[in-house]
Amino acid sequence: MRIKPSLLAGFFLAALALFIPQNTANAAINPDGSYTVETPTTETCFKTDTINGKYTIVGFQNETVESLVIPNYIQGHLVEAIGDGAFKNTGVKEVTIQNDLASIGKESFANTANFLTFTIAPGATVETMDESAFSCSGIHQAFVYGSLKTMGDSAFSQTATLTDFLVQPGGNIEHVGNKAFYDSGVHNVTLQGNVQSIGDYAFANCGNILNLTVSSQTPYTLGAYALQNAGIQEVNLGAGLATIETGTFEGCANLENVSLPDSLTHIGSNAFAGDSNIKSLTVSDNVTADTSAFSGVGGSTLQAIAATNNATIKQITGVTDATPANNNTSGVTDSGSYATPAPIPDKIGKCKLKKIKKLKKGKQIRLTWTKASGATLYEVYSRVIKKGMKKKKIKKLLFKKRMRIEDTSVVLKIKRKTKTTYFIRPCYPLNIGYKYGKASNKRTYVRK
Repeated sequence: MRIKPSLLAGFFLAALALFIPQNTANAAINPDGSYTVETPTTETCFKTDTINGKYTIVGFQNETVESLVIPNYIQGHLVEAIGDGAFKNTGVKEVTIQNDLASIGKESFANTANFLTFTIAPGATVETMDESAFSCSGIHQAFVYGSLKTMGDSAFSQTATLTDFLVQPGGNIEHVGNKAFYDSGVHNVTLQGNVQSIGDYAFANCGNILNLTVSSQTPYTLGAYALQNAGIQEVNLGAGLATIETGTFEGCANLENVSLPDSLTHIGSNAFAGDSNIKSLTVSDNVTADTSAFSGVGGSTLQAIAATNNATIKQITGVTDATPANNNTSGVTDSGSYATPAPIPDKIGKCKLKKIKKLKKGKQIRLTWTKASGATLYEVYSRVIKKGMKKKKIKKLLFKKRMRIEDTSVVLKIKRKTKTTYFIRPCYPLNIGYKYGKASNKRTYVRK
């Protein structure tokens, strides 16, 4: 049988099209927020290898393609993972996951300056997004329509252009790592599905964050200092949360509206310390609170507390149902009336960390320091290095605020096989935030 030349040409062009990279593949997010399935990017754009038994995308070999839809199969192999650093320092702008992946590797999209949008499509599950996956990238938005089970530590840290991380209705996220969004530019965050844990410092130092909404079908935890010094204005925490941990909302000067769930039982130390702009506080009557939970608050926050029926919080802040607005943050009497505000000191002096005394055979220690002129409170900071910790990780360790107290000594528990360094920072509570003196000298204690 003789085949016409025109038919042969058609077959040739169709075959050739299979090997031409597709530059138009992108995340199809519609104006109404729905998602339309897209054609996967051509296989030849990706470098692959088998790592730990999983067929893995390890690189990118077509810089002209900026929008990627990760294919389900490459060369007949099921794609199971994106490897460490696979797209690091590339010009990729959009990435869509439409099929299940076991993992997205460490720094897989780090330093991608032009990055705009990341999407996990409906029906797709990513088991793990590893440490620093998008750190220092130019990402603007991330949408989860499917499921992201675990987001690793620092996954979106230092992403200055990030505005939204939104788990859509029907989507799911379960674990958010420590410092996941630390020092990022994120504005709006919605976490929903089977949320189980949100790590320490997860949104700390996020100066642009406006609101955080958590809606979970399971009990969940919100880590210590999770939003410390963040620009957060509104917090809506759904049912399932039992405890607000130490320093969770400390130093959030812009925080106005706080809605805490009926499942909440306790508010930890310094949880809302220095937050004097709260205008609406929803909290159950039987919630208990550490005596320093609202340390240093004043202004509208005292009025918001007075409007609740929570006797414990009223007692520790010294307010009554008729508490007026007042700039005094430290002059509340036991009767609920206001004393004449003490003048704010011109300068806070420096204290000296005098000694570390071993107690109970080294299981505890006592820190003792001198008074600082003008200070009424002292913040205790520590940095813990565990035995065997790698030098690279040690370099990233930050000093964490342990507590804020009025005394000039404190007893602390010490874990075995650790090297802990401490310093003290004197301060004075203001209507919004604190006035600080210089930090003390540092002292180190090693427990074998």
